[in-house]
Amino acid sequence: MSDEHEPTLDAFTPARLDPASGVDADEVKRSHDLVRSLTVIPPWSTALTRWKPVENRTTNLAGTWRGRVLILSSLRKWDPRGDDVVRRLTGHRLTREQCHPGHYVGAADLIDAHRGDGTCCAPWGEPGVWHLVMANPVEFTTPIPGTGHLGLRRVTDTHLTHAALTRAHR
Repeated sequence: MSDEHEPTLDAFTPARLDPASGVDADEVKRSHDLVRSLTVIPPWSTALTRWKPVENRTTNLAGTWRGRVLILSSLRKWDPRGDDVVRRLTGHRLTREQCHPGHYVGAADLIDAHRGDGTCCAPWGEPGVWHLVMANPVEFTTPIPGTGHLGLRRVTDTHLTHAALTRAHR
């Protein structure tokens, strides 16, 4: 299926996304094209589920695709610069343990992708790189173990798709 013909998040009403409404397994299976995963270096990974509305990337990983993104905290890397920025902008310090390396830590809706011009997406957006703009983030109460990957990858695991569509913030 090509990106321009993929279903959008509009296919799911808020009631269907509510965990109390009981999303059925068949609907989750049909939603695979709505959910992708992205490996993010901590502490940026956890910041995306709490405060950070934009992920900075050197390339536009999303193309024209928009939808729900599972956020996987990278197992092997930690960005000390991120620690300083998060602390300065939020007043919070995230430890490596709080970022759950090697786990899906949450999900958010990818709603836009554009090149940062230095005037947009402040204070999180960096100039001269692509901004993957996120909305409606949730942080998983119980992170889910996962394996990192490059790019924005389709999620075909029904359990992960269900988590992306239903898990609530703690």
